[in-house]
Amino acid sequence: MFTTFLILVMGFFAGEGIGYFIHRMLHSPISGILNQKHMTHHLKLYPTTDFYSEKYRSPGKDNTVFIFAAILLALSGLMFLLFSFKIAAIVSAEFLVLGLLNDYLHDIFHIKPNWLEKYGWFQRLRVIHYYHHVDMSKNFGIFTFLSDRVFKTFHK
Repeated sequence: MFTTFLILVMGFFAGEGIGYFIHRMLHSPISGILNQKHMTHHLKLYPTTDFYSEKYRSPGKDNTVFIFAAILLALSGLMFLLFSFKIAAIVSAEFLVLGLLNDYLHDIFHIKPNWLEKYGWFQRLRVIHYYHHVDMSKNFGIFTFLSDRVFKTFHK
C-alpha cells in the first residue's frame, strides 16, 4: 500500500513537471508551428479582453492538446519498457487522469457561467489562469503551480 502511494506521489510530480515544460515549450518561438497554434488560443480565441464565453471556443486545427497527449503517451509506453508493469500501469493511469483534469479545468476556466463558479478554489485558479493570459511568461500550471514556483514563473 505504501509503495502504491509512493508511486502515485512520484507520478504526480513527474506529470506536473512534464505538463509545465510542454506548456512552456508551446510559448517559445523555438517550437515553431506549435507556438503559432497555441497562440491562437491566447491571442484570437481568448484574449484578455474576451476571456470568457458561454461555450468553449475550440481552436479546431490549431489545437495543441494533442501535444500533451502524445508526449505523455510516449512516456507511458517507455515506462512499460523500463519499469515493472505495476509502476507503469499506475503512473500511466495517473497521467491520464491528470491530463483529463487539466484539460477540463482549462476549458471551463473560459466558460461563464459554469457549475464550478460557486467554489472559491475554482475562482482562485481562474484568476491565476487569467494572469497567464495577461503575462504569458507566468503561471503555466492549471490546478497546481509547483513547477511555476520552483522555476520562479508563478505570479499570484
